[in-house]
Amino acid sequence: MDILQAIGNTSLVQLRKVVPPGRADIFVKLEWENPTVGPAQVALDAVASYGPDALVVSLGVDTYVGDPISAFALEGEHFPLMGRRLAQLRLPTVFVQEGGYAVEDLGLNVAGVLGGFEAAR
Repeated sequence: MDILQAIGNTSLVQLRKVVPPGRADIFVKLEWENPTVGPAQVALDAVASYGPDALVVSLGVDTYVGDPISAFALEGEHFPLMGRRLAQLRLPTVFVQEGGYAVEDLGLNVAGVLGGFEAAR
C-alpha cells in the first residue's frame, strides 16, 4: 500500500516553517475534507449536539501558506472548504475576522470562506 492509499482521500499540506529548511519534510492531512472523521467533524458534531441558536466564528486565515508568521501551509482552495463545512450546521452565523498577515491574499482567503459558506447554505 502506498502512502496515499494509507491516508485516504484527503489532501496533504507541507508545513514549511516548522523546522529549518533542509532538516525535515513535515506534512499534515486536511481532515476537514473527509466528511465523516477528523477533528473538524468532531468539533462540528459537538456544536450541533449542543444545539446553539447561533454561531460566532473567530475567522483567522493565518493558516495560509503565504502568511509570514504561520507554520501552516493551506492554499487558497482550502478556505472555501472550511466555509462549506461551517454552513452544514445551518445556523445563523457571524464571522469575526481576527488573523491573517499575508496582506495581498487576506481578502481572497476571507472571501473564500464566506463564498464557500454562502454556496452551501
